[in-house]
Amino acid sequence: MAANLSAAEMQAREAFHTMMRNTFQSCNDAAEPPYVIVGDHVTDNTCNCFGYAVYNAEWEDPNDRYTLRGRINAQTWAQLDEDFDRRKFYEIPFDTIRQANDVEVYQAPHYSGPTHAHKILDQANGICASKQEDSGVIEHDRMLLTSNITGHASQFKYGALTRLYRRNEAEHNKRWVLTKSKRKVRAKDAEKTKSGKGFQLKKTLAGGVTKNSGTKRVKSTPQGAKKEKADIAAAQKLLLTKFALWKSHSPPRKAAAAPVKGAAPVKGAAPVKTTKPPAKR
Repeated sequence: MAANLSAAEMQAREAFHTMMRNTFQSCNDAAEPPYVIVGDHVTDNTCNCFGYAVYNAEWEDPNDRYTLRGRINAQTWAQLDEDFDRRKFYEIPFDTIRQANDVEVYQAPHYSGPTHAHKILDQANGICASKQEDSGVIEHDRMLLTSNITGHASQFKYGALTRLYRRNEAEHNKRWVLTKSKRKVRAKDAEKTKSGKGFQLKKTLAGGVTKNSGTKRVKSTPQGAKKEKADIAAAQKLLLTKFALWKSHSPPRKAAAAPVKGAAPVKGAAPVKTTKPPAKR
């Protein structure tokens, strides 16, 4: 296959080998590249390692964009779990016996999130496949990329294998549903949306009909509206009666007493006007 490559592609392939030798001590120590480049091209930015690890052409569904080949830009474990969840992959105990299409994820000592992922092709012989950032896809030994950076014993590009994920369609179908608009939403959220379409009605004290939640009003029945008006009128009449009764039993107001000469003024009291006698002539 390599004999049919163009000069530019051969040059790109050689640059890829150089990058791998400079990045992984395990690749630098080998006389020949300890991996196989998949395909003719070693430059591809349409997919990254996480997206490639959970992709399989046999699983493609035109109605589900999460089954298509693409990128997963996860920076934290929570983000990776969410993205893998949408693609039907779930974490399982790391000591589980491996199967084909299982995905192992790396974590470097200096980083708190995932750094790389590969899919298992042949569990018996430990053969895996992974995509190298925006470069090509390679098939390699399971432990090859856990090597330290060339010339730096304590530094690692990807680090150690730390988590194991497996595709579980039955589990996925419990968690997710596909809407009419081809959007994938969580089943619990879909139930909330579905229940929100039907208004939960209750009777008011006045006999009208309203809904418990939301902003849309529900029109009262004619009988309910009539009774509601009658109840309001009765309540107003009762309130006026009570006010009149209270007023009839209230003591009459006392006239304001004349201020005592020399007494201190009371705070808040209104001043009392006095009439001075006419001056004598």
